[in-house]
Amino acid sequence: MSKYEGWENYQTWATSLWFSNDQGLYEIALDAVRQARGNPIELQTIMKDTFEELFEEQLDIPSGPVSDILGHAVQCIDWREISQHWATYWEDMKDEYEDEDEDY
Repeated sequence: MSKYEGWENYQTWATSLWFSNDQGLYEIALDAVRQARGNPIELQTIMKDTFEELFEEQLDIPSGPVSDILGHAVQCIDWREISQHWATYWEDMKDEYEDEDEDY
């Protein structure tokens, strides 16, 4: 499989892009990063589980060609790569976010 825009594949790139550019998904990703404290292994599980919970209804379609193609696409998402990306983001930004948490 070839790389796509520097990511493992299109599915991983698109998922990461949505988490970065959609305000609601961005806030969910930040919450996951805070919860995992930047630990990429824990973060991988949290982000994958959260994605599946958020889109459970859209992913639950009757068996057929569309469900096969969509299921394959979701299975191709490299959650390890996404979690490493967000763990790096956390390392770069954690002081800023920890200061915000102290204000509450």
